[in-house]
Amino acid sequence: MAEMEYRVLRTEKRSSGTGRRIIVGFLAAILCMGWICGCGAFAETEENGLAAAYVMVTTDTQVGFLPLPAEGEEDYSYPIRQTMEDGTEVLNVVHISSDGFWVEESDCENQNCVYQGKVTFENRDTRILSNMVICLPHRLTLALMTLDEIMKTVSSAETAETAETAETKK
Repeated sequence: MAEMEYRVLRTEKRSSGTGRRIIVGFLAAILCMGWICGCGAFAETEENGLAAAYVMVTTDTQVGFLPLPAEGEEDYSYPIRQTMEDGTEVLNVVHISSDGFWVEESDCENQNCVYQGKVTFENRDTRILSNMVICLPHRLTLALMTLDEIMKTVSSAETAETAETAETKK
């Protein structure tokens, strides 16, 4: 299993909107300044240097992006290791191909994340969880997103952040 790096944002759990502001700023920075394409683990397209689609990995304390390899490039598996609040070490292994992803291994008890199967752009409209796989015991969410969808998410989050800031100033 190849160890690959992906860009990660570490945040503290907070009840205020500070964590969301950090995530929005991080996403805007990596997408607008091209921070992603500097990492060798990220598949590139000829058009803009960024992968056409990503798996967004979200835990209680991190947000990261794993690129889908371009058509014809090799699939890869990525281990997601976490330390839970009680100190327990947990593991999920996500397999990423040019058309989607699936959880190939997890050390959670119920294995629901493994049984959720492969997420692709072709099947995400018919899946119960759409573009997502969720591991509740590990508090892990994986979502298949195009670069355009990521940009829209950032834009929506920035709009919400602006509205929240304006409301706070009143």
